[in-house]
Amino acid sequence: MMSVYDKFEKYLPEMAEVRARYNTYLADNHLAKNTEEKLSDYLALVAASYEKQKFDYVFVLKDVPSVVAKPLSKEDLSLALVVLSRRLRQQPMMDKINGFSQQVRDELWSVPPEKECDREFGAYWLYKTFPFNKFRGMGGEEEKNVVRYALNVKPDVGLFKKLDGICLKYDVFNYKVAAEDDYNNRQDPIIIYAGNRQQKEMQQDLLGLAKRYRRKDDYEMIGYQNLGDGLYGADEVKAQDVMALRMKLLKPDERLVFTQPLDDEWEQMDREYDLKAKLRKEKSLRGLLYGALCSVSYDNALSNGEFQVYQMMVNAYLKAENSHQLGICAKNAFER
Repeated sequence: MMSVYDKFEKYLPEMAEVRARYNTYLADNHLAKNTEEKLSDYLALVAASYEKQKFDYVFVLKDVPSVVAKPLSKEDLSLALVVLSRRLRQQPMMDKINGFSQQVRDELWSVPPEKECDREFGAYWLYKTFPFNKFRGMGGEEEKNVVRYALNVKPDVGLFKKLDGICLKYDVFNYKVAAEDDYNNRQDPIIIYAGNRQQKEMQQDLLGLAKRYRRKDDYEMIGYQNLGDGLYGADEVKAQDVMALRMKLLKPDERLVFTQPLDDEWEQMDREYDLKAKLRKEKSLRGLLYGALCSVSYDNALSNGEFQVYQMMVNAYLKAENSHQLGICAKNAFER
């Protein structure tokens, strides 16, 4: 039977040692915690490992008592999300590159002839955007069905020039490329955001591109469909996906706020706010997860990886809560 932590430690195997140190600390100090409290502490330990924008579990091993001495905060939860969502897409690549050649860099930074194109370099990604296209991204008026494609390919000469051509042909809004020092660590070093127009034709062109430049590494990517030859596809996270995840955290009587809404829009908003305030006062993992998912909007959308991590967290919480309730039932039956 899978434990609450198996999914997390598939991507953060080092945390198994941290968890063992944590269990030893509880036993040595005769501390009793239920499964939900242990999961909250675990996520706090994951968050504490994020030092200077990298995962450093050795640091946490030395500091378990002080990390778990205070309750999990929303900031801790956000940091745990960052660590897990980054590790979700990172695998040790065997088919490695030795940086980009200057010709590849020139291609990546080039602007297609007579076309407007924005380029921006972030902490982990280089973004190339085609704002003249009709597609305007998640929540846009002209295109609300967003499809993302991930390419696991080698950045050889010709790749980005051909990719620009495909983007122009199918009105793709933008794509992003992992920074050179992160490229070898990612299964999805290139991500393309597109609308659903001419989707089959675009997939065929992307498959042809991926086949020509593909890496030998071919991993399962959670949340993506493997389309073959180093190309993966997934629908972008929608508002209803996030709402369904929020509903999992609610008790039957709390779900009535949404399943039996009031006719008056303002009164309904008050009910939803009151529910959120009630869960926030609990200062529990459930309340933190619910509050974090409530903050998601078109302006603050979840990436595919972040959504998969929230799913992992919610499912882990439900499993921990179920284990806790079973323990209470067993204790009560024994005492009777």
